Formats: sequence, C-alpha cells, structure tokens
Amino acid sequence: IEGGTESEFTIEIPANEEAEEVTYQIKVKETDPFESYTDPTGWNWSGAKILTVKVAAKAGENADKAKLTEQIRDAESRNEKDYKADGKWALMQEKLNAAKAVNANESATAQEIKTAAEELEAALTALVKKIPGIFTSKVTPETLESTGGTVTISLTGEDLTGRIWYLLRKGNADGTYEVVGEKKNEAEIEGGTESEFTIEIPANEEVEEVTYQIKVKETDPVESYTDPTGWNWSGAKILTIKVNANTSSDKVDKTALAAAIEEAKAKNAEEYVTDNNWNTMQEKLNAAKTVNAKESATAQEVKTALDELQAALKNLVKKPEKTANITKITATPTEIPATGGTVQLSVTGTDMTKDNWGLDIKTFISGTNQTQPASDKAGKATVKEMTENSAVVKISANGMKNDVDFVISAGPKNGEEITKQAEVTVVQAGKGYTTTSLTPESVVLADDHTVVATFKSVITAVEGADLNKLVYIADADGNNRHDLTDAGKVTIDDQTVAVEYSESLKDIGTTSYLYIKEGALKTTIMESGSEAEKVVADI
Repeated sequence: IEGGTESEFTIEIPANEEAEEVTYQIKVKETDPFESYTDPTGWNWSGAKILTVKVAAKAGENADKAKLTEQIRDAESRNEKDYKADGKWALMQEKLNAAKAVNANESATAQEIKTAAEELEAALTALVKKIPGIFTSKVTPETLESTGGTVTISLTGEDLTGRIWYLLRKGNADGTYEVVGEKKNEAEIEGGTESEFTIEIPANEEVEEVTYQIKVKETDPVESYTDPTGWNWSGAKILTIKVNANTSSDKVDKTALAAAIEEAKAKNAEEYVTDNNWNTMQEKLNAAKTVNAKESATAQEVKTALDELQAALKNLVKKPEKTANITKITATPTEIPATGGTVQLSVTGTDMTKDNWGLDIKTFISGTNQTQPASDKAGKATVKEMTENSAVVKISANGMKNDVDFVISAGPKNGEEITKQAEVTVVQAGKGYTTTSLTPESVVLADDHTVVATFKSVITAVEGADLNKLVYIADADGNNRHDLTDAGKVTIDDQTVAVEYSESLKDIGTTSYLYIKEGALKTTIMESGSEAEKVVADI
C-alpha cells in the first residue's frame, strides 16, 4: 500500500456457483501475524479488522427451481373447501401467484427462487384443515317402487368438505348384507353446514320387498383387515331404503301355492288331533284357495298365503296309531355325579310305539319333596334317543351346591303334552367338583360357518354335557348372539374346540366373542405334585 494516513488495496472474490447467497470475511492487520498454535490458520490474527462481502446466488437458467415447482404443484392440488375460511387461504393464493411469477422468470436469482418457495411453503403450512362432522342424515324418499330410482341424502354438520364417502348394501332374507357396486364410493357435495347428494337404487326384480342400507362417512375410510369390505366404516351414519316387491303379473308364480293347497286338501281329519291347529289349517287353506283363484293377485299376496298355509300344515299334530299304556319306568343309574352323565330309561307297558309316548322331566332341590324347583345352574336333561320301550337322557354338569332330583315322567302323548302314567327319580350330586380357568391361545373364524379355539392344554368334554346349549357366540353386550341349533356341531379334538354353525357367520367381527359355559369342558392340571381333573370355568 502507499502508507501514511490513508491507503487502499484490492482483492479478487471468486464467482458464486451456488444456488444460495455466499458470505466472505476479510481480516486485515497492520503488522505481520506471527505463528500461532491456537489459531486454525497457523497465524495470530487477533486484533485484525474484520470486513464482510456478500456474493449473490447464481442467477439465470442454471438456478434450481425443483423445490419451487414442487411447492406450486402442492398448492394447486389443494381444495379450498377442505380448509377453514380464516383468510389464510387468500394469503396462500397470493404466495402461489408470486411463486408462479418467479418460476416463470428465466432470469430469477437463486435467492428469489428460495424466498418464493419458503414463503409458499409457510403459507401452505398455515392452512387449517376443516374437521368435518355429520350431525344429522336423512334419505328421501325412504320407500321406492319396484322400479327403483334416485334417492337424495341430506346432511347437516360442521365443516363439511366438498367430498363425502358412502357404501351401498342390499339386505338378504337371512339378515346379511351384500355390497352393491364399489366397496367405497366418493361423491361431491357443497360443503359447509348443509349438503346433499344423490344415489341410484337398482330396480327390484324379486317378489319380496328389498331393503338397502347406505353407510355415509364424512372422512375417507382407511383400509381395514377386519371389515369385510376392506375399509373401515365404523362411525358411519346408516340410512335404509325399502324397494317394493315386483308385483307385475308376469312375475307371479302360483305353482308352489297350488301344490300346498293340494297337500292340505289331502289331509284326513280323522288322522290328526282336532284342536286349534287343525282349525287354523282349514282357515289358511280357504284363504289360499281364494288367492290362487284371484287373477290379479300380487306376488306378495301369493307368498303370504303360501307361508301361512305351510306353517299351519307344519303345526298339525297327528293322532298316534295306538294309545300307549305305560305301567313302569326304571332308570340306570339312579344317581349320577355332579359332572353329569347318561341315564338309560327302560319303559314297560302295552301298545307302545316310539312315536306315541313321551317324557316330561322336571328338576327339584333334593329333600324338598318336589316343592322347591332347582335353579338355572342345575344340570340340564336332554332326551337323545327314544325307541318303543326305552330312551337315553343326557344330564349336564350341576352348577348348584345342592343335590338335584330329576323327576322323569312317562306317558302317552296328548298333542304336545303327555299324560303321566309312571315316574322315576334320578339324583344328581351337588357341585362337589372344583373348577379351573382356561384361556384359549387363539380364536379364529376358520370359514363362514366355523369358529375354532385352540388351547395350550388338552381338553375333553364333560360327560353328559349338551355342548350345543353350552357354547354360543355373541358381542360383549350380549347382542348379535348366535346359538347352536340341532344342525350345529361342537367337536373337541385334543387342544382344539371347533364350533360349526349351520347358518353363515358373516356378520361377526372383532366385537364378537366365543362363550363356553362351565360344565362343558374339563382338563387335567398339576396340583400338589400330582395330576387333578378339573371342570373348566366359564370362558
């Protein structure tokens, strides 16, 4: 430099190849810095004057606009109906327009691009999404003619967006539903606090009324592995529409009705018990004849006449060919343990067939001279086999501490009842057994009709237990209960219990439980160093 009181010198600053502004720092010292082991440069720059120089980000066609372009696409994909009307949408639109202008400017600097992207990103982050909620829902009309048609779904709520999701299902005669169309549908609505949309309901080709169910949800259902549709429809509003039966004349088939009329006409009053059941059948037969002769009869009228006549025929009670005369009934054994058992009955008399005599079984607390009925916890007696002179009765586990008298009466049938002619008593010991708790390791729906429970321990059935009455499926609140009918079956194999229903179990899910009542199962546990057989408590 020139020295003296004023001087200057120049330094070359490198070009900036970065997409952002770069800062350079210059340290100036009037004396030669000496070596330093503490300064990272190796020289002592303490006391130096410090100056800064900023070099702008690289401008022009090489500046990176990828992030800005991404932010613009994000902003343009947003829907104003999805966000609260608080002024932040307008600010986002302002920043979007500014970002578009910068993106279109070929000579925009990297700093301008960076600023535009950051401001647009901040505006997008500030948007407040509506949290929609449906308060009320209504379908109009609620009933359609058999031709089907359009129904309108009216909604009221808060912050409804411009979209709604729905599922249409058709009801079946067995109480189940099947999906109509897609398993998840989307409809556009006005949004706000009141909106509506329409759905097309198919024509009904059936001779019975059909019910459709519409599930409506304000948020997009997420995927679900438990819902049969594959989507989570919990919390949805549910609406129903009825479509009238198809009553056009070409749909009415009277073949089955005519066959039932002929069956009823062939019945001989002398062969049946003449009671209210016979009189009802005659009444329904006359009604069916009237409908069959009516040319303009609707499909529903034909179906009703057929159903009522068939029910009346089923309720007829045939007179026994002979009237049984029973003189004695014996039981083997006459005493059974608390865990239950099988009783063989032998009956003697005259004119007996397997159909003209029956049993009546009542339970009383032992020692009360048949004055104190046993509670529901007492064992249950089930007649399993009957011949002309014998029967087999299975008695399940006794849950009472008292002994229980099973008073078994035998006599000729008189309609649904019997006339008692002989009696025997079987005594079941009071609950002297102890129970143990057992929890299955897994319970799975193996198919539409079967539930399988797997246990860690080996299990067997309690002798005499009527498993079909001790096992059932229901929700935790007791609703949606499925009891086993005679056509159902419980199979116990080593460590598994398979419960097979005759009807479909499609309507059960994660809210359903398998119930196995005390007295159904037993298992062996180690107790005081030795094996002990225990009845399994309620599962």
